[in-house]
Amino acid sequence: MKLRSVLPLLLALFCLMLSAAAAHADILYNNGGGSQFLTMWDISGTNALSNQFTCNFGACNTQYVEFDATFPNQDYSAQHVNWSITSAPFGGTTYGSGTAALPQFFVCDSEQIVCLLDISVVTNLSQGTYYVNLSGADGPLEWDTTSHPLNGNNAYYMSNGITTQIQGEGFLIRGTSTPEPGSFLLLGSGLLGVAGLLRRSFLL
Repeated sequence: MKLRSVLPLLLALFCLMLSAAAAHADILYNNGGGSQFLTMWDISGTNALSNQFTCNFGACNTQYVEFDATFPNQDYSAQHVNWSITSAPFGGTTYGSGTAALPQFFVCDSEQIVCLLDISVVTNLSQGTYYVNLSGADGPLEWDTTSHPLNGNNAYYMSNGITTQIQGEGFLIRGTSTPEPGSFLLLGSGLLGVAGLLRRSFLL
């Protein structure tokens, strides 16, 4: 009788853990913050910047890109920026693209140089490596190089049709993640093991 009361509890716990893991709000990728002491790359007009990132989960459902940028001469006239997520810098397979409104409110450092902006970037990605591309801001806007020492030459800048490999930029990607199938199997096998131990203890 005791065993019958425990098994439904384990099943309910298993289902609860699965539902929580299936849609987990997360920082999907973090390339570090931008620095006012490093190069700031213009992404207005025909200029474009592409930065590599990796989805380390079973699936990455992106929602926002938060990036560090500078408004030259404190000119805040930029209202929109073009974005895309692709399999190669500025090209390859396109997984999502659009024009995002820049936020009405943003946070800048005390000297009003480096600002943290966020834009809506909605895609559904499987595990793998991708590139986030920003371009075509309709006002002066510069994407800032990351201060993170480990994020090296994983970005590309395009101006006047010429592409140059540069150091990575400051940004992070927010959204929801789905664990790898192996995580579910590990969880399930662990709960089955607990159930087996409980069953054995009740039978003894």
